[in-house]
Amino acid sequence: NRLIPRPTRNRLPVPPAASIWVNRDPANLANPHPVYDAATAEELVKGVLLSDPAAHSRITNVLFTGTPLNMTDRSLAYFSNGDGMDIPSGLILSTYGAQNAEAPNLYSGELGGGTSLNGDFHLTDIATSTVNGGSILQFDFQPYTSKISFDFIFASEEYPDYSNSSVNDAFGFFVFEQGDPTNFENIALFPDGNPVTINNSNWGNTGYNSPSGLPAPLTGAYPALAVNPEWHVPNYEDLYAGSDSLMTYDGRTIKLQAVAENLDPSKTYTLKLAICNVGDNAYGSAVFLANLDLGRAEGDVGGPDTGVSVAEIDALGLNDEGNPMFIYGNRPCTYPMTLTFDEIAASTHAIIDINYISGPGTVFPKSALRSLEGEQLFSVDTIQLNGLQDMILQYKFKLSTDFDGFVNGQYAGMTVSVRGTNTIDTVFYAQLYNELSWNVDYRMMTEIDKGYLDLGVTGGTPHAHRSLNGGLTWKPISAGFSSQELLYIGETCDILLYQPFQCCYDTVKIRKNTGPIEIQHYVDILGESGVITEPAARKHYVKGNNDFSFTAKYAGDPLRVQAKGYYSKILLDLDKTAELQLDGSYKYTIYKVAEPWTISFTPQPNSDQVSNEALLLRSVWSSGNTLYMNVQTPCIANIYTLTGLLYKQVEADGNTAVQLPQGFYIVSVNGKQYKVMIK
Repeated sequence: NRLIPRPTRNRLPVPPAASIWVNRDPANLANPHPVYDAATAEELVKGVLLSDPAAHSRITNVLFTGTPLNMTDRSLAYFSNGDGMDIPSGLILSTYGAQNAEAPNLYSGELGGGTSLNGDFHLTDIATSTVNGGSILQFDFQPYTSKISFDFIFASEEYPDYSNSSVNDAFGFFVFEQGDPTNFENIALFPDGNPVTINNSNWGNTGYNSPSGLPAPLTGAYPALAVNPEWHVPNYEDLYAGSDSLMTYDGRTIKLQAVAENLDPSKTYTLKLAICNVGDNAYGSAVFLANLDLGRAEGDVGGPDTGVSVAEIDALGLNDEGNPMFIYGNRPCTYPMTLTFDEIAASTHAIIDINYISGPGTVFPKSALRSLEGEQLFSVDTIQLNGLQDMILQYKFKLSTDFDGFVNGQYAGMTVSVRGTNTIDTVFYAQLYNELSWNVDYRMMTEIDKGYLDLGVTGGTPHAHRSLNGGLTWKPISAGFSSQELLYIGETCDILLYQPFQCCYDTVKIRKNTGPIEIQHYVDILGESGVITEPAARKHYVKGNNDFSFTAKYAGDPLRVQAKGYYSKILLDLDKTAELQLDGSYKYTIYKVAEPWTISFTPQPNSDQVSNEALLLRSVWSSGNTLYMNVQTPCIANIYTLTGLLYKQVEADGNTAVQLPQGFYIVSVNGKQYKVMIK
């Protein structure tokens, strides 16, 4: 038996200089990180682990199991100052107490404990003994290409005490197609293709983690013999002179790369990052993660992350005739103008005439040539040079479109000539454009509405571009928005607009419709002889998730009333909801209408042996992002992930609807289990 876990020590107010920083504010190490301290697991994955912010929409269904993020001993956190181990910053996923992974390294056997993962299918598959406390970070992803990768470092308190022993903490990076967790691949591998474990790379086992006890990779008999020492880095305890530890773990691997290949970009996969104590809860471990790369899209597939760069847009700043494009606005969109006059006799006074030119059929007044302050650049049509042999005059100017008769894209220019000579110099000749303006028409994409976005842009140059990812990549404004982009925008998004030259940015704030989209489903009451319904027999439209009630008065005995779901094909026995009214009619109700229903009347069965199950083809089903349950009596429904972890408990009563993130779930209702897929 190993030592029981040491009590978790309090980390120092400020870590040693060489230490990593876990959840620290780099501006004041005594404070928690101002952004990532309160971040959710999803925000940590998308904001820290993912290398390309444009790929946010490719990550869904982020789930974290471990010591909660709002606790001091949280087992998932942001780290930085990791240059000493070749991963400057990223995420740390630990068995327990990630914030105590900082130096100093004082003892062996620390950071044990954690949330029980006993029974986890994947960890049990790779563990050498009973799975105990640990953490899991899992999410779905859709790759851009057939390959993804990320960097990682595994660290543990089990080095070197339990190197080459029968006790090794377990961790793995499991990749499988969404909904098929039994067909998985572990991509946490050393360069030789073997799993990353303590036994597969170490400096040997002496039981002493000190420069004197483990000065170099050991030779000799197993277990003291070092195994693949080139992939291991010891972290000496600070109790010994000359030690300046990076973290509290007694050893770690070098930076490694996890790679999943032969993926299908049209499919969605699950990446499950899991780590646990094995056999007992002593001697904790952790894995440091960074630079998740989902590949890059090949060509313009209509996503928010494809397009051209700012440099490519700036290259479009000359029109087809080679003349520059000038954009007027209230920002410092200014341009240099240089007038050079040579060989003007020092004893003479030269008068320079200024002439304003424009394209055919347009007029460019001198008032449109403005200084930085917005004043007319030249108040008169001449420049006088007094007795200077050579002169260079430089101006910064902008062009105004605030004059009568302006046409967007018209030509504007200026020439100068020296009186008494034949010299005429064209200073500039360019196309002049207005600022962009927009009038947004946006309807958010939903399960039943494909959505719509029209920026309504007017003005600007023909080369105005838009970006959905903060300026990482750009598309022409004229390009329509794809369904992928509309899904990316969601309820809110800032779209950046850009025209050639860096002074010409605008931001369009996209927000969900001020009024929510009203989703309606029909309820079709089929007519039947001898039955009078209120409302009358025909299609009636009901707001989504609202109840629908109707009454039926019978000429003879009451008939059997059923409702059939359009998508689910379920048959509801509405007789269970029947309420006798004072006028002799019966009131029936479909609760929380979430799909179209058709109501029919048939004779009652001759036998009362018909069970509820015979009437209900299915009691659990899904449509879009909603789980539906139809139960006869109130009960508790347990919703599990495919890994067996309880995700949610719901009080089900009658027709019950629950919205869930995308993925596969096991629903346990009244002792029966149902597998459902949420899209």
